[in-house]
Formats: sequence, structure tokens, C-alpha cells
Amino acid sequence: MGYTIIKLLGQGSYGTVSLAKTDNDELVAIKILNIYRLKSAGFTLQHILDEVESLKILSRECSENVPQFIEYYQNGFQTDIYIVTEYIQGVTLENYINDKYDDLQSNPKLVWSIIYSLVKGLYCIHSNGFAHRDLKPENIMITSDGIVKYIDFGLACVEKCKWNDCKNSCVGRMGTPLYHPPEFYKYNSEIRGLTASQAQDIWALGIILYNLVSGSKNFPYDLPPNANLYQFKRLIQYAPTKKSAYKADDNVNKLIDFILINDRSLRPTINDIYTLTCDYIKGYDILDEEPSDLDTTMEIDYDSE
Repeated sequence: MGYTIIKLLGQGSYGTVSLAKTDNDELVAIKILNIYRLKSAGFTLQHILDEVESLKILSRECSENVPQFIEYYQNGFQTDIYIVTEYIQGVTLENYINDKYDDLQSNPKLVWSIIYSLVKGLYCIHSNGFAHRDLKPENIMITSDGIVKYIDFGLACVEKCKWNDCKNSCVGRMGTPLYHPPEFYKYNSEIRGLTASQAQDIWALGIILYNLVSGSKNFPYDLPPNANLYQFKRLIQYAPTKKSAYKADDNVNKLIDFILINDRSLRPTINDIYTLTCDYIKGYDILDEEPSDLDTTMEIDYDSE
């Protein structure tokens, strides 16, 4: 299948993501990873193949909340890997929160519809034996139809490999500092095993929900101005998190407080969170509605994001 690059969508340390179209004029997203940059950062080719295999499985088992995998290939010079997925017409959750902040403050049904989609999607990922390990609003999309999609599975891990030559064990690099749990810093940035990695996802989910109702740049920490990394680490390890103060529905605050438990052994699982979320949304009839019926679209040009 041939592809024509239309424009750059994003750029990171190891490569780019571009919007492209197929020979049949279907839009796709192509993640282009430079092998040499990855190797210099300690990644191997197998790590990339593991991302591909993870995406294959999760896009099949969690198709509502994970982009559909199409194919991957290397260029003729063996310098780059191309991962092709469906193109998500929408915006990141970070941009959505910034654009819809006033609506989110006054419309608890909108908030709960997003929370439910986030929880349901993560429930599916965890139930299939995976941990994402880099959850943050920038790695979550909301489509123009109001559906939540988790993206960027480059750091995802699985406890028991489901494919040959798997190196994707739940050890090593993970996540973004502001979404790391207290134990990440307590144990010198080392979290091992699927259970611990999924507990990290749960903490990150709690921070994301705090962002959702408080603003994308607000976090449940009393960070001093110009805090250095040492202060930040100590604060997350030992200081209690600030309570969420969403005014439109106190149950949202209760759910966030339920999730953000410093002690990993006491932190709820995604099963616990899913059960509580379903209980809290009973009065909103969210479970009876199609995502497209919800007011989650944004008055912006999606293709420009």
C-alpha cells in the first residue's frame, strides 16, 4: 500500500507522526521512528516490534478506545520504522480541557461521559494484561464524535508475552514526571511487574481526572514557584495531595480522592474504579447513550491539530 504524506502532526525525540493518505484517499497516521536515535537512547529494534505487537492486540481487543493498527514496515535503508494506524480526527485531551474548560465546570454530565470513557478504555487495556505506562492528557484523544482514544503505546508493557522474541517486560523506562506515582521516586525510578505498572496507570488516571476538572496545568500538589526536581520528588512522596474541588458534582471529587492513594498497596484497581464510576453515573443515563449524542465536539478545525 502506498502513502502520501500530507503534513506533520507531531514531533518527538525519536521520530515524527504525520497525516497521510492511501492510494484510495483514506486518511491514516504514520509514526516514523528513527532506529539510530532509538538505539542511542537504549532501545532496540525488538522494543519497537513489541510496540507494534501490543498495538495489534489492543486495537483488536479494545477497538473502541485504541486506534486501529494497519501495518508497519521499514524503509529501504533500514534506518526508519513506519507504524501506520487509523487517523483520529479530534484533539488531545489537553487541548480539549483548555478549549472546553467553562463547559466542563458547568456540565457534570459532560465530565462523567469523559470519565466513563477513560475508565472503560483503561479497563480494557488492563484486562488484556497490559499497562500503558505513559498516561497523560497529551496521549489521549477525543474524537469529533466524542470517543476517547488512548494513543502512544511506545512504553506499554505486558507481563506474559503474547508473541515471539518479546522484550516488553514491565521494567525500565516509563512515563512523564508529573504523572509518576509516589513509589516511582521512592524506589529510585524503578517499578517492576505488571501489577506495579498498572498501579502507576491508576495514579496517572487520577491526575488526569484532576486536570479534567481543574485545568490542564493544575495538579494536586502545592508546588512552590520554580520548584526543583528534588523538591518535586519529596513533595510527591510525602505530602498529601490537594483535594479536588469540582463544584458541579461532589461525586467527581470522591472518585478522584478514591484513586489518588499514595500507598500503592491500598490504591484501587481499574475494576474497583470502573464499578464505582458506573454507580456514580446512574443518574445521568450515560450508559444508554451513544458517544456521538454527547456534546463533546469542539468548535475548532480538527485537521489543524
